[in-house]
Amino acid sequence: MVSPRAGLPCVAALLAALVSAPPGAPAPTRGAAPPQEDPAISRTDLGTLGGGESRAMAVNVRGQVVGYGTTATGRVHAFLWEQGSGMRDLGTLGGSSSRAYGINDRGQVVGSSTVPAGRETPAAVHAFLWEEEAGMRDLGTLGGRDSEARAIDARGLVVGESDVPPGRLHAVGSHAVLWRDGNIRDLGTLGGTESRALGVNDRGQVVGSSRVVLDRRGRFVEEVVRAFVWEDGRGMRDLGTLGGRNSVARAIDDRGRIAGDSDVGRDARGRASVHAFLWEEGRGMRDLGTLGGPVSRARAVDAAGLVAGMSTLGASGSGVGATRAVLWRGGGAVDLGTLGGPDSDARGVAGRWVVGASQTEPGRGLGFDVHATLWTLR
Repeated sequence: MVSPRAGLPCVAALLAALVSAPPGAPAPTRGAAPPQEDPAISRTDLGTLGGGESRAMAVNVRGQVVGYGTTATGRVHAFLWEQGSGMRDLGTLGGSSSRAYGINDRGQVVGSSTVPAGRETPAAVHAFLWEEEAGMRDLGTLGGRDSEARAIDARGLVVGESDVPPGRLHAVGSHAVLWRDGNIRDLGTLGGTESRALGVNDRGQVVGSSRVVLDRRGRFVEEVVRAFVWEDGRGMRDLGTLGGRNSVARAIDDRGRIAGDSDVGRDARGRASVHAFLWEEGRGMRDLGTLGGPVSRARAVDAAGLVAGMSTLGASGSGVGATRAVLWRGGGAVDLGTLGGPDSDARGVAGRWVVGASQTEPGRGLGFDVHATLWTLR
């Protein structure tokens, strides 16, 4: 079931350990590259909506940034940031909170917002589409209570997830969905009970993750999570893993290159490892490596093939165990740095702009704040 996230989440827990990829999945390739020297990159603190925290989730080619942050009253609201205009509160669907996750080059914004309870309906979280003239519009659900929109393409196709209606088979969670011209379409699963769509390109290809039932010799084993690509007329295809049980596809560009992350088993020190990947048709899944630590995640890919995400640092990095925003380009991983605190995380990339969040310098013993951040590549 989709629900509003409490607070501003940290890096997700590590995934499970090693098993083989499913039959027919592309064979993964390994190619972890050492981190490059930090190039000349400017970092801009985008501020907040009046509270102490904010996170940027996506950017378009015009440099418009969307995300969410706390207001002066402690609520979490979606925002749109533009150079010269600053951060604008996009409001809600009538509830107390909202979050923006995606924006296209036309400036259309998608995300989720709480919806107040009615006489016969409970409070819920619904996907929204925001446009400059029309404001925030409720995209509805598959008939279940909650939904969430994660990405939007140039034509206005919106993808995300929705609770399935009560009484349906496997009505225990949510399914990946696509909204087109006000209509919602269930994209199904890879055979498990749940799925979610996280990215879409201008060709209508959708990526995300779905539960899959592992069945060996006719016996149920377990459900795992696998990255998928969906195409109209072809349905969902399992992209496999880097050798572990689980994988997630988070973004896709117009050439069909897919960025995400996958289990790779355990490293030499016995730590569970999750690595960022870039998948390409005919080449399969390529391991993008880390900044020396056991975990990296690819969250966005742009038209030039630049991949943005995060990685933990290794023993040779300053601030061992810290999490850093990363840009993968030219076969190497670039540490994008922070706003003064130890941790940062990149969520979107478009041309010379990368966006995400960073801890700021500590103030007067109150610890670190997290602020939406814009990295500009010079």
